[in-house]
Amino acid sequence: MHKHTVFIIFFIGDTMLNYIWVFMMVVSFICAIFTGNMENLSQAVSKEAMNGVNLIITLASGMCFWSGILKIMEKSGLTYKFSLLLSPLINIIFHDIKNKKTKSLINMNITSNILGLGNAATPFGIKAMQALDKENGFKNTSSNSMCRFVLLNTASIQLIPTTLITLRTLKNGICDSRLLYCIWISSFSACIFGIILCFICERFKK
Repeated sequence: MHKHTVFIIFFIGDTMLNYIWVFMMVVSFICAIFTGNMENLSQAVSKEAMNGVNLIITLASGMCFWSGILKIMEKSGLTYKFSLLLSPLINIIFHDIKNKKTKSLINMNITSNILGLGNAATPFGIKAMQALDKENGFKNTSSNSMCRFVLLNTASIQLIPTTLITLRTLKNGICDSRLLYCIWISSFSACIFGIILCFICERFKK
């Protein structure tokens, strides 16, 4: 499951998400009846179902490979050393979080995202969000730290865009250095701008 989908489910609930999907399918079915495209709809369902299975298999192979790389990095201690480098930055961004375990979960989640292992980062992300929710004093409102965490996951810096590499390989594309430079610049810029905007909004909120 993609990390963005996880946070959508966290905020609106899986039941509401099911209603949305059912609504979209019913509307598509009704439109196909009134426009006389039932045959095209049936062909599209069969074709896209097959494409979906092929895509899942391809992505799964890529995830297995990169998850294995992350496991090697964990065993060698490289991931831990990399997370130590991020600790001062995490302490600045999440200065209002006192629980060291929560900061550690956030650190591991962000480290995995930076390395491009979004699916491996999902368990850390869910646990970190649950920990932040427990520390939140207003249960019906997201705290500032929760908003910052969602932003870091949405506009996360990626050194190795594994999903993009897998998808371009599937379509016989080439992921050259120029594309990587664009990803680094855009993700870094979005992350920095988002964090600055968060702190500005928090200051005005006070």
